[in-house]
Amino acid sequence: MLNSWTVHATMANGWVGGAVGFQPPEAWMPALPARLSFVVDHIVRKLLARQSSAALRSAVCRKVGLRPDYLVRSIRDLGSWRLGSILSSVLDTPLHMTR
Repeated sequence: MLNSWTVHATMANGWVGGAVGFQPPEAWMPALPARLSFVVDHIVRKLLARQSSAALRSAVCRKVGLRPDYLVRSIRDLGSWRLGSILSSVLDTPLHMTR
């Protein structure tokens, strides 16, 4: 199970080569501008097909070092590492592991 966390981070950050295809980062995002908490909820809904909890939104915001009310105006506001951290954080949750 611990190895799956490494896989999630590797895939979410695009650290694989070869014939693996990824959707563009913008495809994960809701219509912008949006608060970071809404962005996290949107990504959770896309990945897990359910609403995020307040605890999960808070934990993800802490991991990326931004407040939940931070206004994301464009994908550049997050940078590639923050979007990868959001994706891998959601995939590493028990909600995903039991889906």
